[in-house]
Amino acid sequence: MYLCKRFFGSRIWLSDLPLLPPSEQLQAEEEAAFVLENVFFPNLNECDVHELATYVNIWLEGSLHDLSREARQKRALYIELLEVAKDKEVRQLAEALKEQRRRICEREPLDEMATEWWQQRQEGHDVQRLWQQWRLKNDNKLWAGLRLIDSLLRQMPGDLYGDIGQMDVVLSRLYYLNTPRKAFQSIMALLMMRCLTCRELGIDMRPMTEDEYERDGIIKNPLDIPTTIARVVAFGATRCNDSQKQTIELLVHWLRDDYEQSHCEEIESLAADTQVRLANAIEKAANKPATQHIYGDKNEFQGGAQLLKMGLPEEFTIDDVMRCFGLAQNNSARARVFRLQKDGLVEKVDEFVDNGTTKAKYKKTGAVMI
Repeated sequence: MYLCKRFFGSRIWLSDLPLLPPSEQLQAEEEAAFVLENVFFPNLNECDVHELATYVNIWLEGSLHDLSREARQKRALYIELLEVAKDKEVRQLAEALKEQRRRICEREPLDEMATEWWQQRQEGHDVQRLWQQWRLKNDNKLWAGLRLIDSLLRQMPGDLYGDIGQMDVVLSRLYYLNTPRKAFQSIMALLMMRCLTCRELGIDMRPMTEDEYERDGIIKNPLDIPTTIARVVAFGATRCNDSQKQTIELLVHWLRDDYEQSHCEEIESLAADTQVRLANAIEKAANKPATQHIYGDKNEFQGGAQLLKMGLPEEFTIDDVMRCFGLAQNNSARARVFRLQKDGLVEKVDEFVDNGTTKAKYKKTGAVMI
């Protein structure tokens, strides 16, 4: 425990390291925690048991892959509060939390997190953009970037760097080290960027000694370059928002290095043609309406009321929220609607039965969030 406190309290993990972008799963966990702690637990003996169970289940689903100290502490707190409730049905809700605590680092859930969950997060748009930003920051020098990532990962406690070829072992040890969320998110981001870097370099995800790092090479064969440029064009055309400038700069870095080394007229011609195609793709994509997230970047969107106006009809259901904002889980959608109700932006107006299930209909109030 002393090692854990000394390490995770050190300045490196409290500084401006890359953080794993919050997933929909983590957002649902945090929103459910807000509702549980501010609505249900203060009135545990008078609350609606069915609604309480709904938000406990949302939190359970959201925290399934959260191995941080904060999630561990909240789980213990929720169990303690539920077990002393007067209502037997409320007390029984603690059993699911205790089962999750018991199983969270067993072989089966760890294998799933180290394979399926890991792959989905790694290939997601937010992690890919984080990696592109990291590459740009390091002038696209993959070996130099790998060396820098490893210099940070070697500072993990208990020689965890030696286990990075076994992701299930790393995840299990981070959980039992009681890792704070910020440190956990930083380590996850670095590990995912290392996986992507190793894949790009064609090497295994394993610990390395200092003499194994190579020098960053330059593409010298003009025939290899169109594939590189095509990847950049595809990236820029599908992500025309804040990453436009970074994408173009990354393209310029590649072209500059290629051209300076080979002085090939074919590359110079390809660069001019590619820049025109990229500009056309960006202009075309910029004219399309962007998908809005209900809790999006405050610099891009203004207030929950505007988001509702842009994304939802006047009267809507949970299914409409899932469809409009690209949510995969209806529990996550319910948590967002609850927050909108608390903010006075929507109200429940009706209930109806669909395929034997009672569903709610909501309506915008017309209020504006300041």
